[in-house]
Amino acid sequence: MAREQDMKRTRKKHNGAFTAKVGLAAVKGDRTIAELASEYGVHPNQIYNGKSSCWTERRRCSRPAVRRTERPARRRSTFCTGKSAS
Repeated sequence: MAREQDMKRTRKKHNGAFTAKVGLAAVKGDRTIAELASEYGVHPNQIYNGKSSCWTERRRCSRPAVRRTERPARRRSTFCTGKSAS
């Protein structure tokens, strides 16, 4: 009967702010992953995932925006459209 009660627990759903907070704490590196896992009550794999997503977002946000310059219009291929090139 005790086993049935354990199986009925609902899954925890962490929002993006919590994931970012845990990821930033892991990136700082002042505590071990095991310490962070016990403090936040999550599995160490989730901390590694949060850490990698934190680095990915940091890289994506820190690189400068690429401006597209206007290019001359390319001539469309007539192969795909089936129309004759006139």
